[in-house]
Amino acid sequence: MPIAGIVTLLTFVLLLYLCFQLIRILSQRYVKSKYFHISNPKWYKALKETNFFAALGYFGAGLIAQFVANVFFPPAFQFYHNAAATIVNVYFLLCLLILINKVLSIVVIVNQSSTAIPIKGIAQFARIFINFFGVLIILASVVGRQPTYFISALGIMMSVLLLIFKDTILGFTASWHLAMTEMLRVGDWIESPKHNANGEVTDISLTTVTVQNWDKTLTTIPAYELITNSFQNWRGMREAGARRIKRAIHIDVHSIRFADEKLIAKFKKIDLLKDYITQKELELEEHNTARNAKDHKYNSRN
Repeated sequence: MPIAGIVTLLTFVLLLYLCFQLIRILSQRYVKSKYFHISNPKWYKALKETNFFAALGYFGAGLIAQFVANVFFPPAFQFYHNAAATIVNVYFLLCLLILINKVLSIVVIVNQSSTAIPIKGIAQFARIFINFFGVLIILASVVGRQPTYFISALGIMMSVLLLIFKDTILGFTASWHLAMTEMLRVGDWIESPKHNANGEVTDISLTTVTVQNWDKTLTTIPAYELITNSFQNWRGMREAGARRIKRAIHIDVHSIRFADEKLIAKFKKIDLLKDYITQKELELEEHNTARNAKDHKYNSRN
């Protein structure tokens, strides 16, 4: 490569680097000062954790490279022009995939407290789908074929793909079914004896449900196992604010009899029963006096 070509290449790379830094810094300062830093701190924190501004800078540099590549590598130099066009296209598509993955990660972080919909599982499925077809498009760009060429070839490999992604497909459908029917939410207390799980659901991902047991151990259960097998959900007890306990109490039927004055006097010595018995005696006395039935055993309350 002649010296002019090397200088042109270095200038092109330097321009893209400057564009990347400029877009990253300006977008970060603008978002921080205008919207998210104060009014939406959760979104701003998610943007920083995922390094979204760097991904936006890469994407902006790739977008600019699409327009200026012909200026630095004109069609007159066919070899350099074709090589630069292929590299720029691949770089732009990679930046686009990175940006989409960052957006999905932000959505998961912001909505991680949501219990109604399995956001994490849906995002994981979308990430697999988008990245898979994104790689196909990149391969088509490198080889010089249409993406439909690779997609049509997938029909032949469909049985193999279904075998490879069996757990992913089952997990996605199971987690979606669990959420839509409200069978399971993050924060629910569930019990699954088959998997030795008894604790709180901490995470619902694409293929698994994580349960933190009461001894702080973690149990991972395949999502489709909770569809095909039974489990006990204690959410209703928590929402009711009370717990009904079922116990068996054995009573000797020969020990049951009416309480006479001697037995009542004995019960009055018990602190838990003393006030109740006194109140009940006053209530019966007032009732019998009002009805003038104190001396009639059939009309009085005893």
